[in-house]
Amino acid sequence: MKRKTETAEDPVEVNYVTKKRTVVTNGEENEAKSTNYKESLYRPPTSEEINALKETENLFKSSLFRMQITELLSEVQPKKDRNKALDDILHELNTLLLSLPDGKKEQEVADHSCLPRGTKFPLPPTPSPVKGKFCFQKPVSVKVVGSYLLGTETKPDLNVDIAVEMPKECFQPKDYLNLRYHHKRALYLCNIAAHLMKSLLFESVQFTHMNGEVLRPILLVQPKG
Repeated sequence: MKRKTETAEDPVEVNYVTKKRTVVTNGEENEAKSTNYKESLYRPPTSEEINALKETENLFKSSLFRMQITELLSEVQPKKDRNKALDDILHELNTLLLSLPDGKKEQEVADHSCLPRGTKFPLPPTPSPVKGKFCFQKPVSVKVVGSYLLGTETKPDLNVDIAVEMPKECFQPKDYLNLRYHHKRALYLCNIAAHLMKSLLFESVQFTHMNGEVLRPILLVQPKG
C-alpha cells in the first residue's frame, strides 16, 4: 500500500510493508533499524542473571551491598602483569622436568658416592647411617605455586615458587623413621640439580634451605637473562 504526501517544500514517499519498513526521502532509501529481541528490555532473564539474583538475595541480602563489594574488590585486586619471557622459561622448565629419565638401579640412601659429578649432598652428616633404598623416578607433576600466579610478588626481586611432586615409587612404608624421607627428598633434589646444570637455560643452580631449616633443602635456579 502506498501513500503519497506532498508539501510545498519536499515530496516524501512512504512504503508500508508488513515485516519491513523502508523510508524514501529525496530519492535515497534508508532501512530502519529493527528491534533486536535479545537486546530488548522486555526479554526474559537468562540463567546467569537468575543465579546472580539468588546470590544477591541469599548471600548479600542487599543489591547495594553487593555492588559496593564488587567495586571494592576491583579497586584492591592486584593487577596481573605477566612476564612473557619468564612464562616461556617456566614452560621449558616444566617440559624438562617431566621428561627426566628414570634411574636404572636402586642405591643406598646413605651412599652419596653415586651422585652425579659436581653435585653436593645438601644435608649435614648424621651420627648413624640412614638405611633404605632409593631409585630416581621422573616427577608426577610440576606446578607453579605462590605469589606469581596471584600477581602479588614483590619487586624488584622476582621469585617464582615451583613445587615438584615425587612419585610414590620412591618411598617405602617406613620412610618416616631415622630421617629416611629427608634423605630421599635431598637425593631427589640432587638428581634434578644435576640435570638442570647441564641445561643451557640457567645461569646458576645451587642449594639453599627453606626458611633456614637444614632438613628442608630447596633448589635456587637463576635463568639466563
